[in-house]
Amino acid sequence: WVQREIRAFGGDPDKVTAFGESAGAGSIAALLSSRRPLPIRRAILQSGSHHLCRSTDAADEVCDRVSEAAGGDLHSLRTLPLSEIRRIQEEAAPRSAGVLFGPVTDGDLVGLDPPADLAGGAGAGVDLLIGTNVDEMGFFWGRDQRFDEVSDEHLDGMAKRWTDQPDEVTAAYREARTERGATVDNRSVACAMASDWTFRVPAMKLAGWQSGHAPTWVYLFDWASPKFDGLVGSAHTLEVPFVMGTHSHPTVADFVGDGPEAAALSAEMMDVWVRFASTGQCDWPTYDTTRRPARRFGSGGVEDDPMGAELAAWE
Repeated sequence: WVQREIRAFGGDPDKVTAFGESAGAGSIAALLSSRRPLPIRRAILQSGSHHLCRSTDAADEVCDRVSEAAGGDLHSLRTLPLSEIRRIQEEAAPRSAGVLFGPVTDGDLVGLDPPADLAGGAGAGVDLLIGTNVDEMGFFWGRDQRFDEVSDEHLDGMAKRWTDQPDEVTAAYREARTERGATVDNRSVACAMASDWTFRVPAMKLAGWQSGHAPTWVYLFDWASPKFDGLVGSAHTLEVPFVMGTHSHPTVADFVGDGPEAAALSAEMMDVWVRFASTGQCDWPTYDTTRRPARRFGSGGVEDDPMGAELAAWE
């Protein structure tokens, strides 16, 4: 549809840019692994990557759970009201179980092995701008009292879900954060580790793969929300109002922190996004796996391998 209609909007079908955030970014990453010719020239991935893809076996399992919650009649989903579909979704895949829905690796629209496909150049020729927010999990934890105080046992349990070297990774985070003057209480360390494992680590893997096949740029968003006395930090979704120029809208102003500095950051990010879509260029060095340069939105400037000690801990 985009290829067919974009000229009517003043666009060029040979220079289409697809961009999305979170699941939207994950969907675009899935398409980059596709065996089909890609109808896009550039892609912008905000806080999402290839790791949301699911195998057909995993998809079948979720389908069975949805079918059971729907009373065994999947066809009825076409006629049910939204409220009932939401009930079925929550019963089949509650938020507490993690992300169970995602693109399915069918070997056609989505590659059977997205990491291998992407590393092998499935997305060759697609310019990439990709990045994450420093405190992604702050959005999900927010004022959840279960995360107000994170015990040593809770932190250790979370770390063991992500790595077989939980003590070493946790210690690396404490050391790195201490060196740059960041907080090192259990909640801060847990939020940082969860944010990186869930969002930043996969995004940087994709950046590394794609940089071998197309110009790739990386950003790191570190503007902090004032919400809940700063508890959520530079949370998941926080960059969206800046990119869309809606940072001052009453529904998000208290989350974003409106004012001249926010307006300036929004103008800066909109300029970068539009320039990339228009020209395929950004005004900082392209990503490579040695220097790992990234543009910081919030604190400003370009930095080689920002917060690199934490990323190295996962490697």
